Amino acid sequence: MHKSNKPIRIYNTVEQWMQAALNKPGSQDACTYFSLEEGTLHTSPKSVYHTICRQFADEQYRVCPPASLTMLHNGRCLGRYGTAITASNDLIFELSYEYFVENGHHSIFDIEKVPPLHKYYGNAAVLTFSMAHGYYHWMFDVLARLRLLELSGVRYDKIVLNVDQSLPFQAETLQLMNIGQEKIIYAGPHTHIEARALLIPSLTGYTGRPPKWACQYLREALLPYGTPYGGHERIYISRKHAQHRHVGNEGEVEALLKRFAFQTVYLEDMSLQEQIGLFSKARFIVAPHGAGLANLLFAPEGAKVLEFFAPSYVNVVYWVLCNHLNLEYYYLLGEGDRSVTYADGSNRGENLIMNISELEATLLQAEL
Repeated sequence: MHKSNKPIRIYNTVEQWMQAALNKPGSQDACTYFSLEEGTLHTSPKSVYHTICRQFADEQYRVCPPASLTMLHNGRCLGRYGTAITASNDLIFELSYEYFVENGHHSIFDIEKVPPLHKYYGNAAVLTFSMAHGYYHWMFDVLARLRLLELSGVRYDKIVLNVDQSLPFQAETLQLMNIGQEKIIYAGPHTHIEARALLIPSLTGYTGRPPKWACQYLREALLPYGTPYGGHERIYISRKHAQHRHVGNEGEVEALLKRFAFQTVYLEDMSLQEQIGLFSKARFIVAPHGAGLANLLFAPEGAKVLEFFAPSYVNVVYWVLCNHLNLEYYYLLGEGDRSVTYADGSNRGENLIMNISELEATLLQAEL
């Protein structure tokens, strides 16, 4: 078998690949499953509307896929996302999942020339993810998987990560979790390594629908490192400096919130430890949908959350998070056609215009 090549077979799931591997004599590859939680029944979100959005109704009961750890002996990591390839040249899409692919296409097949192979004579854990540059995905689709490595008890010497050196939150979290530079293999365009064994934890549930165990693990691992910041109990997270999803009438929104003693904050101006400290003291958090709400991980039990959406894009991930963390969740839709609300990725960056009367009614509903 030529290990300098791209994969020649694709399996969608580990289960499909394992079934095929049973016919291969002498294979040492294995997959271990963990019983971490059963299905979850979520509490309905609160709002000023008579009926809830379909996205919330559809997600009120969710059974997460089982968490697992797959071991690939003499497996390879290839390319900028550290795509895992078996010794028999198989690609298992579930282990190297990518967003926004068409017809099952994987970016590994876009590589024009495969880099030279370098052998590593140890075990390497693979925690790469195609969206690791996003704060939410870094936390839940990368760091939370460390818990599965701990549960496995299997020793590993290196961790393969696709890290963007321009993103401070990645370096900060790695430092707080005691993962030093010497332990990391940085995946990039020229990455092509073969390890004694690759250890690949599964994604934490369905991406964008975090399981409770992942929330608990990240909270316990990072909450102790929060540093005091402002001491505000009521905060509004502005996206004024974000690339998209701005609140078009933010001045009006802030004026109303100020009457209810809210303080506007800009997370991009704060270190990770300051963000942890800020959320750990907050009793009411208002924000447009965005990655900064991943910091709800650090909010105290019973805190209230109000999330803004454009009517054309409703993503329930932080409602799920609030259910796991015993937070009281409200939502409010922006102005526009509300006859059909859906999670259409093409609209995820749409700006919002909030109805001030509905905002005030929601705040009063929350007994402020």
